[in-house]
Amino acid sequence: MCCATKPDRSNSLPDRPRRRQDGLGQTLTLRLVVPADQFKLLSGAEVLTTYSFNTRTAKHLFCSICGVKSFYVPRSHPDGFSVNARCLDSGTVDEISIRQFNGREWEAQYPKGRGEYTQ
Repeated sequence: MCCATKPDRSNSLPDRPRRRQDGLGQTLTLRLVVPADQFKLLSGAEVLTTYSFNTRTAKHLFCSICGVKSFYVPRSHPDGFSVNARCLDSGTVDEISIRQFNGREWEAQYPKGRGEYTQ
């Protein structure tokens, strides 16, 4: 993860997610999107810094100590969290498929204005 934050892997990633999304925006990330009720932060909430821009729907959460963005609330899934798969321990995710995603033009990929949760 990072130096201070640690999501509860037993609650945050039920049934070992099988799909990761490969972002093609300004930063290359592999992310897993989970509903908010399935995400639990175990430590580090006190050192998180939130950054929002544009519509202010997305909440980008950064560690104020090391700067890592381990997870955030995405605009496409405002009722969930996008977990940076590169921050997870090895073996947490079964890699079955990676879907290319153009983060710069995400609205075109989510014509309904939001995404759906998939495994």
